[in-house]
Amino acid sequence: MALTGRVDAISVSTLLAAAAVEIAHHRFGRSAWATVVKAVGFAAIIAVEPVFAALSISAVLDLVYGISSLQVGLACAAALTVGAALFVSRDAAPVLVLASFSAGALGYTVRSAESSETRNFGAFDRERRARYRLLETQRRLDSTSRELIHATERAERTRIAHMIHDNVGHRLTGILIQLRAAEKLHAREPVRAGGMLTTAIEALSETIELVRETVHDLRPRVDSDAMTIRRIVAEYRFCPVELSLDDEMFIGLDEDVRELIIANTRELLTNAARHSRAELIQITITVDPMRVRVVYTDDGIGAATIRDGLGLGGIRSRIEKRGGTITVSGHNGFSVRYIVPHAKERENG
Repeated sequence: MALTGRVDAISVSTLLAAAAVEIAHHRFGRSAWATVVKAVGFAAIIAVEPVFAALSISAVLDLVYGISSLQVGLACAAALTVGAALFVSRDAAPVLVLASFSAGALGYTVRSAESSETRNFGAFDRERRARYRLLETQRRLDSTSRELIHATERAERTRIAHMIHDNVGHRLTGILIQLRAAEKLHAREPVRAGGMLTTAIEALSETIELVRETVHDLRPRVDSDAMTIRRIVAEYRFCPVELSLDDEMFIGLDEDVRELIIANTRELLTNAARHSRAELIQITITVDPMRVRVVYTDDGIGAATIRDGLGLGGIRSRIEKRGGTITVSGHNGFSVRYIVPHAKERENG
């Protein structure tokens, strides 16, 4: 076959060599050094046969895209472009330079896109690892929380068991002993047996009160707003109760103060029904910026001697634990006056 012009056997061989270099580069050598070797090979091909100067466009793209140092890749691409332009005609040189510049821009764009994608994948992996660590931490926290709940339940059950055993159990055992002794003495010493029976009845009454207090402490907390205390008064059936209370001032108190007043009011009304024989009860609750004052009075039989049983003892204990004071009187009926500081006073102190 006859070849015309400058396209002869050497040119065909050179073109085949360029194709082999391109294929080998994209198939086996996607590295910075392979890119440099490809650029040198194309530069040699262009020096032998300037008609293949367009091969420099592929080398420029790979130099900008493939070399890890962008500045080195740009410098090599510029040198290769200038060298290739020197071998072609003056008319073809601007086109070659423009094409090489476009190839370099494309290489830079692809490089930036892949770098951004790599960073995004890295950020996604870090986020996923962080999410896994968070899930693992949450799992451990849930497990610890469950263990803490179980431990608290066991401790509370143990405390309740000890409370019942140490207080209620011992009291009931003592009452049982007294009742058996009274039973044996009933025929021979009825007066002494009657005294023992009276003592046992009083002890049993106190034990019932202790059980009631224990159950009350174990119940979930109820609402402690003004409506709660008004409901207690409204449901009281022993005698009329006059309540003086500013609802808005009362609801502004700390929750534990409101619960204290409600518990004391319930206890005082229960004691009145059991002991007072009153025909009228008056309760006044006054709140000022520093303290809350509660006055309970009834017109019952009163008491010559005040003895703190479980009911009155519990009232006194709650007040003193809160830092308050209490005064009890059994003359002209029965009266209880106590003062409890609330949050503002404690903060100022």
